[in-house]
Amino acid sequence: MTETTQTKSKSLGFIIPVVLVVLLISAVGYYVTVSGIDKKAVTNALDQWAADASKRAEGKLNAFSFTYDDVEMAGGATNRHAIVLNPVISFTDKQTQSEQIKLSTSRMELHARSVRMNKVRIVFAEPIQVQSGEQEPMVLTMEEPMLIEAEKVQQEDDYQLVSQLKLPSAMAFATAAQNDTIRITMADGALISGSMLQSDPRAGESGIMIKDLAVVSDKTQETMKVEEVSASFTSKAMGEGRYEVGSILNVINAAAEKTTMPFGALSLRVHANYSGPWPESGAAPEAMLKQPMELSIKKLELAGTDASVGLVADLTLDPKDYMPAMDAQFKVQNFAAVRAFLNENMRFSDEDMKLVNAILVAVTGQNYEQADHLDVAIKRETGGQMHIGKTTLEPLMAIVLSGGELVPHPSAPEDGVPAEDAPADAPEMPAAPVEELAPEAVQPELVP
Repeated sequence: MTETTQTKSKSLGFIIPVVLVVLLISAVGYYVTVSGIDKKAVTNALDQWAADASKRAEGKLNAFSFTYDDVEMAGGATNRHAIVLNPVISFTDKQTQSEQIKLSTSRMELHARSVRMNKVRIVFAEPIQVQSGEQEPMVLTMEEPMLIEAEKVQQEDDYQLVSQLKLPSAMAFATAAQNDTIRITMADGALISGSMLQSDPRAGESGIMIKDLAVVSDKTQETMKVEEVSASFTSKAMGEGRYEVGSILNVINAAAEKTTMPFGALSLRVHANYSGPWPESGAAPEAMLKQPMELSIKKLELAGTDASVGLVADLTLDPKDYMPAMDAQFKVQNFAAVRAFLNENMRFSDEDMKLVNAILVAVTGQNYEQADHLDVAIKRETGGQMHIGKTTLEPLMAIVLSGGELVPHPSAPEDGVPAEDAPADAPEMPAAPVEELAPEAVQPELVP
């Protein structure tokens, strides 16, 4: 990986936690709409939001904290707003468990958008510094302000907080340590939206829509382009601690130079639904398994110019069963193109190739050099055995543990259907040894 690619990946890696934090900031709007726009009320609202945001961030961000120097009031009767001076947010990314990440800016503005105080606009107009550990901070600058529109909407006996993060069409990450600037552009109208219930922040909706995304390095002019990034997430409380969750993600035509994406342009499409208890941060597995859980993968597809990999699956995990019941289909279209890419870009040892070949032979009946289109059914009934293509889980584990030395015998003929021929060069899995009984252990035959 080149230095520029590392810089670009590091810059993009900050985007997800930064966006997550900005969405958490949108909840400030709710606290302000409750308190009103004056210095004492805004100060109290910010302090209360910081305490609640720390709890809400659990499971996503660790050690979340929010500080600021002071709050100033500005504007007249028709444009009364609060200016939060030197706000700083710090946290540790839950996924990487890495060094502390700190976001800071010189000011954040809170504007009331209605007489009833149920709408608030949060404005970030100044550069935002993003620092990881002791490294030199990266500086995010924007050609136009980053806006968050927050609104409190009454729904029967509850309130819903609705927010929209309006992304600037042009941003830049300046990295002093790498002496580079990563410029990010996108079509006007890019949005990250979300809503949650006041009584249950887990229940709600969120979405992303970004088109014509481009990421360019000033240092080398390497460019990554994505035609569209869209996503939606819904969560509905079903009672007794259970939720129905739906998620859709589409990344369409992501392309870059071969040094960054040697496999060419790719598209990713994911559509999945989940039903079960909400996954608590740090919860023990046995606590999660007290209720049945269901996962339906309607589509999981990674498609390139010449090949694609896809999965559809339905899984049910019952607390009384030791493994999930499932009905899944895994497909690879044009494995020859995948093989050509792997041979060109990966260096397999002889041991690795032996294992890969043994797994393919066991699961599909095709070896690595002959495989074309792969279509593997994965099935398991509740309490039953897991079938993976032409084999089952236990022989497949034996192949993996033996490093590809063992390959199971072809299935025995059933109902007159001949067993498939195994490749001539495939080593056979020996039958389990049978212990002979000692003479004294042989039971005498009973004669009536």
